Amino acid sequence: MLGVEYQSTIDQKMVVRTRIYEMLDYYNQLISGRKKLMPNIMIVFYAGSSFWKAPQRLQEMMDKSKSMEKYYNDWKYFFVDIKEIDTTKIKNSQVRYLVEAVQGLYEGSKRINDENR
Repeated sequence: MLGVEYQSTIDQKMVVRTRIYEMLDYYNQLISGRKKLMPNIMIVFYAGSSFWKAPQRLQEMMDKSKSMEKYYNDWKYFFVDIKEIDTTKIKNSQVRYLVEAVQGLYEGSKRINDENR
């Protein structure tokens, strides 16, 4: 199962939000009668103007002691900053056009914001 989240703003709670999505999907799989769960992979695509500063692992949010960290889960999500993708390396033309379009939207918004300052 692939979960995709698109963000244009930074969300400090993203690691918890993505985990909630995953847990709800696992729960739905169980109540639908699945004996074995299909794994979830969460990917966050970001196209905002600021550097992403939100935690990407649950441990980054924890008030923790070293002696306890081996006893609790450390959840994470995969993070992709769309602005940083080198589209020349994308072989599939439809995917390349999609990424270039999102990059173009970001550049257009950035230019408009810069002009309004």
